[in-house]
Amino acid sequence: MADRDQNAEPVAKAARAPIALRVASYAFRGGVLVVALAIGAGITGLLVSTAEKPAHVEGAARPTHVLVRPLRRAVLPRVFEGYGTASAMHEADVAAQVTGRVVERPESIEPGVVVRAGEVLVEIETIDYEAGVEAETQRIEATRAEIGALEIESESIDEQIALMRDELDVEQRLLLRASDALERGGGSAVEVENRTSGLRRMERLLSELAQRKRLIPSRRATLNATLANQRAALRVAEENLARCTVRAPIDGVLQRVDAEPGELLTPGSPVARVVDLSLIEVPLRLGVSAARLVRVGDEVELRADSVAPTTWSGRVSRIEPESDPGTRTVGVFVEVRQDASAEDLLRPGQFVVGRVSTGNSAERWVAPRRAVKGDEVLVAAPTSTGWVIERLPVRIAYFVEGELHGADPFERQWAVLEPGSVDERDSDEILVIVTNLDELRAGDRVDFGERGADDETAPAGRPE
Repeated sequence: MADRDQNAEPVAKAARAPIALRVASYAFRGGVLVVALAIGAGITGLLVSTAEKPAHVEGAARPTHVLVRPLRRAVLPRVFEGYGTASAMHEADVAAQVTGRVVERPESIEPGVVVRAGEVLVEIETIDYEAGVEAETQRIEATRAEIGALEIESESIDEQIALMRDELDVEQRLLLRASDALERGGGSAVEVENRTSGLRRMERLLSELAQRKRLIPSRRATLNATLANQRAALRVAEENLARCTVRAPIDGVLQRVDAEPGELLTPGSPVARVVDLSLIEVPLRLGVSAARLVRVGDEVELRADSVAPTTWSGRVSRIEPESDPGTRTVGVFVEVRQDASAEDLLRPGQFVVGRVSTGNSAERWVAPRRAVKGDEVLVAAPTSTGWVIERLPVRIAYFVEGELHGADPFERQWAVLEPGSVDERDSDEILVIVTNLDELRAGDRVDFGERGADDETAPAGRPE
């Protein structure tokens, strides 16, 4: 065992010798590299420090060419956009009101045909209703005759009462004479009884006549009530007879015609549908913020959501009092008046986009929308050496789209600034930069060329 240990020690020493040599070689090479880099850095610093600095030339940088637009004051109403489906304000589903067979339908009554109020759509058989009118007329004549006979009877009773009273006076005088004669002993008791009996009979007859006279007003009232009922029945019969002619209730266009000649109709059977295209209503759903700005009478532009849109003009006719908390919208109803004979009609059921322009806007500063970058715009300010860029903080009230009178017609989108967002300046114009916004910084020099003959947005001249 001792011999093996003595032999292993020289072997281990021989193995460790090459590793030490390699480590020493690497260290030497690293040191040489560090020394070489240090020498190179020193030489570079010496060259830089001894090099001649170029002279700074003021204004040597070439200005960036940009396009500018003047900041303007204008009245641009706020616009709210919504969607809705058009519907006719006046439409009528015409139905039969009596039972009968269709005997006639004019040849012109077809879907798509323009009709006027009162124009005949179909004719229903009238025989039964003519007979009903005749029967009610005869009943009225009979009741009138009874009323006339009652008047005659009343006059006759008056005459009988007058005669009966005269006879009653005579009978009373005769009875008085008979009673006096009986008291004097020259008369007869039988005669007095007969006179008394006759007087009582005449009094009963007079009472009956008076009773009949008192019943005359009630009988007359009954007959007048009967006559009134009969007249009402006659009006119903005449109305039913008139309903045999089914007419258009409104001016409009026939959407459909359901009744055919020979068809048996009953009350409620569909005959036709008439739609008035001259007055259309479109309910729009606008953002809830529109509720405090939109007013009845505000102008609305409607357009069909299609490849080649057609536009129509309307006005706000009414506004819902409550907003929808789920959708955060408020309903605005737009009324469109149009010529029903025009080619480009807004038709019921058509889906449209509506732009409501508020009519309560004031004059404000207006800038092209593309000039706004965040909460600022870049403006070109004159200096003694040219135009330089300045930042102008702004507060945006809202954005609108449309042509601004006197401005470049290609500018269609505008940013309306809050009141006080731009201080009033003594200069004639505030020139807003609308191009190269991502490349420009405050203090950069810009150039936008001389005013052209047809360029209304370029400045009048350049600084000297």
